[in-house]
Parts: sequence; C-alpha cells; structure tokens
Amino acid sequence: MLHTEINDNPSVVITGAMMATAASAATALCRPLWSGNSGERSTGEAVARHLEAAAELVDAVGWTRAFSLIPSYQPLGPVADDASAETMLRLLLDHIRDEEIPGRPVTAVEALGRIGGSPDGDPDTRDISQEVLTLLVQALTGSPVARFAQWAERLHRTQAEIVALFRGGAQFARTYGPGAVSPRGSRVVLAVDIEALGARHEAGSQGTVEKVHAGGGLTVRMDDGRATFPGQGDVSVSALA
Repeated sequence: MLHTEINDNPSVVITGAMMATAASAATALCRPLWSGNSGERSTGEAVARHLEAAAELVDAVGWTRAFSLIPSYQPLGPVADDASAETMLRLLLDHIRDEEIPGRPVTAVEALGRIGGSPDGDPDTRDISQEVLTLLVQALTGSPVARFAQWAERLHRTQAEIVALFRGGAQFARTYGPGAVSPRGSRVVLAVDIEALGARHEAGSQGTVEKVHAGGGLTVRMDDGRATFPGQGDVSVSALA
C-alpha cells in the first residue's frame, strides 16, 4: 500500500485506499479520464512523467501559492520624445526580459502548464494530470466537489504538500493508467462497458487476466465467472492486485 505523508502532517495523507477511491470516481467522469482534447489516449506512464517533471520543477525553482504581478512588477520608464523606433523596441524587449525572471517560483497549476510545453509533457497530459490531482484531492478531503487548483491555493498550503501530491498523482497514473496492465494473472478493473458472449459487464467490474493476445487484446475472467475480451486500454490495474 502506498502511504505518503505530506509535509509530515498526519491530516494530509495519501493511501492506497484513497487511490482506489479516486479510481472508482474516475469511472463516473463525463468522458474517459485518460483521453485529452486531442481525442487521443495518453498512457499512465506519460501522465506520470508529466507529474514527476512538475514536481522536479517546483523543487528546482520554488513554489508560490498564487501568481501575482504586484510584488515584482515595475512600469516601463519614460522614453525620450526623440527616441528612434529601434531604441524604443530595445527598451521594450529589455523590460519584458526583466519581468520574465528565470527561476521565478511557480504556482502548482503553472508548473503543470510549463511541463505541458516541454519534452516531458503536452497539453493532453497537462489536462489529464489536473484531473488526476482533482480526483486525489476529492479522495483526500472526502468532498466530491473539491478541485485541485483551489486546494493548491489555500492559505495554509505548503510546497512540500504540492510536491507530494504531484508524486502521488504519478503513482496513481502508473497504477491505474492505460498501459499499466501486467501479464497473465493480473487483477484488473474495466474502464469501459464491455459486452461479449451474451454478457455485459459495466465499467468498474473486476476480473483476472487469463491471456494476453497479440495486438494488446486480453481475455479476462470476470468475478462473476464469465469471460470478456477488452483491450489493454480498456482496463486498469485493480486496487486488489
């Protein structure tokens, strides 16, 4: 069982049971958790890499609870009336560079966004990462309406909590995301409804992998004794594994 204490605070703990709760809640989302706005499915490993890279970014540059221009922003100074267009352009570019300070602390949401434009992620894995973190926050707080972005901006939040939640999200993605299925004997849960051999099994039903076919197809013996035949992307690892 994963047991991650965030900032050594026993009131904020991610456990394997919470991850199972989050995985169950994922089946009730209006669209599949692992599919982004591109229409394509991301693997659990890809989402995990995004979250781990975001954690490393926060560790490297620091974290700020909420983004604001007020502490560092300085207005552009006066420009001489007879300044050339080239001079004015140079002054403007220098001002922009001064405001975009490398290594400036980032918010939790900004960290995910920056990784979305890096070799470690893209807009799909960014959005899926936020959905994963929201599911974990709901399991953590017991509130079905909790949202990661608002949780991350609470006055008492800490950098250690943000980093640990990112790493917990990476563990969740590797455990429940597409591509996480192990060979024969793995316990799995259906991520979609499957109908086969006259029987229908709904998303959330569990079973055991009996065979892995070429091309990624599976034969799964469901807990009701019937067989069904999902693809690897249609199942995730069961919390009972």
